Amino acid sequence: MPIIKITKADIEKLKTLEGGWYGATITKVSDPTPSADKQSINTIVTLTIDKHGKEMNQYFNSKLIAMIIPLYEAVMGKKVTEEMDLDTGHLLGKKLDVKLTTEIYKGNPQNTIEGYLPYGAGANQKTPF
Repeated sequence: MPIIKITKADIEKLKTLEGGWYGATITKVSDPTPSADKQSINTIVTLTIDKHGKEMNQYFNSKLIAMIIPLYEAVMGKKVTEEMDLDTGHLLGKKLDVKLTTEIYKGNPQNTIEGYLPYGAGANQKTPF
């Protein structure tokens, strides 16, 4: 019988963290790959939640590539105000804060990333109510 190796990262993916701001590190950036329908290109950025080891994938699609701008601004500490070429390799290993929320997907709770801030800035955020 085959042996299936289950890693700590696999176990952490099943855990749902409480909503809020968490420190994270960008641990992987994929090469651009065709989307399922082959009509666009996806770049997958893997973030690891620092204190928990939970890996989360963020998909950035070429049809709305501007969605990567808030992540870039959080890790590079500068606003994007004009056209530029983004070398995604520069994101690798960078730290930032991510805002996690919990959503129900197919009947199961899961974390999603709702926002990005420079590393350490999330701790100062307050709930607006």
